[in-house]
Amino acid sequence: MLEDWSAGRVRSGSLLARAYVDLGNFKDFNDAYGCLRGDKVILFLAKALRLGVVDAIPPAFIGHVGGDDFV
Repeated sequence: MLEDWSAGRVRSGSLLARAYVDLGNFKDFNDAYGCLRGDKVILFLAKALRLGVVDAIPPAFIGHVGGDDFV
């Protein structure tokens, strides 16, 4: 989905910027505090990213690559 979205932006000549977000030492966090807290951290990050681009023009795309990785 991310590649299709990016390719469409390039084809249309629209602006495109990409950022890869990865929580450092996230496995250590999960090991120390448990997966339930880790899940809360991932949800918090997703909400923060979404709030950061909610009014973006052109519209932004946020993708959850997996684990603690977002684009």
